Amino acid sequence: SSGSAVAGHAACVLDECAAVCPHCANSMAGNVCAQRNQVCEDGSTDARSKNDWQCVCRAPSVGSRTAGAATCVLDECELHGATCGAAVCGDPDTSAASTDDWSCTCVPPTVGSELMREPACVRDECLAEAVLAVCREAGQTCVDVDSSVGSLNNWECHCPTSQDTAVGKAAVCTLDECVDTCPTCATRGGVNTCEAVGQACEDPTSDPSRTGDWTCACAGGSPKAQGAAATCDLNECSQPSNYGAHTCRHTPRYTVKGCKCKCGWKNAALADAFGPGKDMACNAGCCNPNREATGDWCEIDLSDSETSKKPECMVERDVCLHEHVAPAVEYNMCTEAGQHCVDADTSATSIMDWRCECRAPAVGAPRDGGVANCMHDECVKNGAVCTDAGQTCFDESDAEGNWVCRCPQGAHGSAVQGAPAECTWVGECVQYAHVCEQVGQSCEDP
Repeated sequence: SSGSAVAGHAACVLDECAAVCPHCANSMAGNVCAQRNQVCEDGSTDARSKNDWQCVCRAPSVGSRTAGAATCVLDECELHGATCGAAVCGDPDTSAASTDDWSCTCVPPTVGSELMREPACVRDECLAEAVLAVCREAGQTCVDVDSSVGSLNNWECHCPTSQDTAVGKAAVCTLDECVDTCPTCATRGGVNTCEAVGQACEDPTSDPSRTGDWTCACAGGSPKAQGAAATCDLNECSQPSNYGAHTCRHTPRYTVKGCKCKCGWKNAALADAFGPGKDMACNAGCCNPNREATGDWCEIDLSDSETSKKPECMVERDVCLHEHVAPAVEYNMCTEAGQHCVDADTSATSIMDWRCECRAPAVGAPRDGGVANCMHDECVKNGAVCTDAGQTCFDESDAEGNWVCRCPQGAHGSAVQGAPAECTWVGECVQYAHVCEQVGQSCEDP
């Protein structure tokens, strides 16, 4: 403390914020308040008043503490609350070190919040328990399609597995397990079980209470499997398909019955010159050539005949009472070419893997997806006649019976059809040909 007086007691002064003493704010370590960026205030500097100093927080923080450091509080809503407008300002952490974490929250029944700015409040009608219960009790989801504050009574109930909805009430839900997504549906993980293997998905009912009754069907509608892909077979050599060897051939043919022709002159000049008379234009069988050319319809019956085109009659027009294209005829490309058909993989997902193979004695490389180029080589069947004699079989063409045996190199002789040739060795092969023949080789003396 400090102070003095003459001939009497001195009035001692003690500023505990400035002085150094055991009970002062100052110590050998420094000022308790200053160390925390707080202001030290001594309410009474009377030397007899001790421990009445206090640390006071600096604005905008608030807080104080006597004889010790204060715990400062910074409620940013005190500073920025007006920014929120009609919304409520909240500061989750009011410690002086926490700043810029205040936010504005809309007042119920509106919803919405923004950090450090006024929010765009919306009114979600589905938050009302009475509205939510309507959809929830039906196992549906409540959706407010327009949640602006002024938009009311437009909430909807949405079905859980389909696109069915209703405004202001529970929806009538349907369930197509081939189209919709649900735990029992055909589509799982974005992939339809049936379509993934080229099969058709069928759901016999749209009743959501009946689940798991969808089926996968193979091409043609059978066989089927419930709740899973069916096991289909496709032998492209024997079953008709768009890509297989076994397909359909359409032959346009007309079946004509009761064709009506209008009789008249073939030559208009004759009609002008002679008038109605015998019709010489329709004498190919359409109309009776002896009939008067009166312009009337005459009718014939061709029910027992078929022709690739309509009757050739020189007429104004004709009307066929019955006409149709003849049914398609199934046939196999390989079989018609006299070849074997082989389908390497008969699973339904394997297509275009069939091939045509030549039938013996014809030879040729197999052809995938088409008719092979086969040659009729008689040496396949008869070649041993030549090779057993150390000669070569040669088939000049596809004609029957024209294969021949030819002498090996180093020997002379004419080719003989159907039998070994009479071959004569020349040069040193005359003496040593047997050496080569013993090891299956041919002798040649260049």
